[in-house]
Amino acid sequence: MKNDLGEIFLLALNYFYKKYKAKGGTQNKLADRLGITQSYISAVLNGSKTASLELQNELANILYGPYEEFLLIGRRIRNGLDPKLGIQGEDEGVESLIAKFSHYVIDHQRIEKELVQSREKLRDIILTSNDMIIEMDRDMRFTSLDGNVEEVTGMSEVEMLGQNFFEYLDENERARIQALTEVSIRDHSIMECTLFLTVNNERNYRQLTAKPFYDDRGQFAGFKGTCKNITKQVQSQEELEHNSWLISTVMESTEWVGLLIMNEKNKIIKYNSVYKKIFEIPDEILQENNPRKTYAWVKTRMRDPDNFMKTTLEVLSKAEKFTHEYDLVDGRRIRRVALPLFRDGELAGRHVLFYDITQT
Repeated sequence: MKNDLGEIFLLALNYFYKKYKAKGGTQNKLADRLGITQSYISAVLNGSKTASLELQNELANILYGPYEEFLLIGRRIRNGLDPKLGIQGEDEGVESLIAKFSHYVIDHQRIEKELVQSREKLRDIILTSNDMIIEMDRDMRFTSLDGNVEEVTGMSEVEMLGQNFFEYLDENERARIQALTEVSIRDHSIMECTLFLTVNNERNYRQLTAKPFYDDRGQFAGFKGTCKNITKQVQSQEELEHNSWLISTVMESTEWVGLLIMNEKNKIIKYNSVYKKIFEIPDEILQENNPRKTYAWVKTRMRDPDNFMKTTLEVLSKAEKFTHEYDLVDGRRIRRVALPLFRDGELAGRHVLFYDITQT
């Protein structure tokens, strides 16, 4: 549990439930008496669900008695004391009663303080984020909106309150999101999805993260969550993927030159199949992308490996164009042309071309 009150309630709950069970009580009987499901009772007992204050009072009254004294038992258990000394009906004396009341007041004050701090923290998050905070009822109608409502939706809070969430989706999206909400409600799971919207005839995207919540009887009551406009991020990602495809296509558009792009640390960030074929480099070496291992492999293909390494080190030590020719052990002759790439006057990498110039 996330707070002291929740922890001591759960300790007392399990303590008195064992006594209730020893007398023939069951989770089903308890659930029937409270008018909730057995699975909900089970979840409260194992701590995976937090009971409301109203339900805590009902459980305390059924299993033991006054809620304050019920909590006292949980506190004694947590502090390693004998819970029997605090059970109703024993003469605890004035000092014990005062201590009991003091604990209750302190818990109440602490909870109030935590609530204020939580509200302030949530307000800070809302003010500094680009998210819209939403709450919807069981019919998926907006009951509360906060944060950057107009930035995310293009509408005001007043316009959206009371409106059905699905009204803003086209038919295909409505069916897709409806299926996701049903799974979320059934599994008590967080729903995370991208919404595809058409705004002014343009494709727009929203990121929705929502969690279902339930009433004291375990019945679905609605969703709470956030929604933000991710159109620019998606468009940037799509543009990046498109540009990467263009680069790969261009690099593979020639069958007579090997191409290699390296960054400023001499790591290979792009190569074509011709380069791989010239030196018969295994996939695992290219995937590992370790410059030393790559050069070590290529060196084994050279007729004069020492000269190859010497010129290679010379290439890497200079930020200028460099051309070199060398022979492979299989008789082919290769020309290497290294072209430095600059950004803001600083070396950013190299573009290297490999030509098979073997005389035929």
